[in-house]
Amino acid sequence: GKARQVTTGAGNHVRPSFSSEGKWIYFSDNSGAGIWRVPFAGGAAELVTHNGHEAFESPDGHWLYYAGYGVAPGIFRVPTGGGAEQLIFRDPRAAAWAMGSSHIYVGMAPAADTAHILRIDPESGKREEIYRFPPEARRFGFATSLAVSRDERTLYHIGNKRTEADILLVDNFR
Repeated sequence: GKARQVTTGAGNHVRPSFSSEGKWIYFSDNSGAGIWRVPFAGGAAELVTHNGHEAFESPDGHWLYYAGYGVAPGIFRVPTGGGAEQLIFRDPRAAAWAMGSSHIYVGMAPAADTAHILRIDPESGKREEIYRFPPEARRFGFATSLAVSRDERTLYHIGNKRTEADILLVDNFR
């Protein structure tokens, strides 16, 4: 296929993701200018949020979930058709997150305890620890990521140990 430029203008446009029906591409601007979207077919970008990075649209297309940072850290959602943002989760130890088909998964950096992964129901706010790393496993430091399959049966985490990085797969945790 042929490549085409999707965004233009000043800024460092990063972390793209597709809308559930594929009509939009969401992206963030590393300058802290928020979440934008641009039509997949081409056109002008629209500002969706004034804060955040790394956005994912819900599978039903009703919500845009995103990670806020700076003065408003946490995981938020906003209706895709416009409206007020809602705080879903906030904890200073949250280091990585991923959107499943109906839950949000958050990698929690260790404090007094060990690192672990939470599953959060965005509708009820219910939180459940689904995996706890062994104490010797220093997870969720710099340059980590988390991803979950759409059926929420498998997730992966990329973590680092000093100058090394590795991938951990957790399967059949339901």
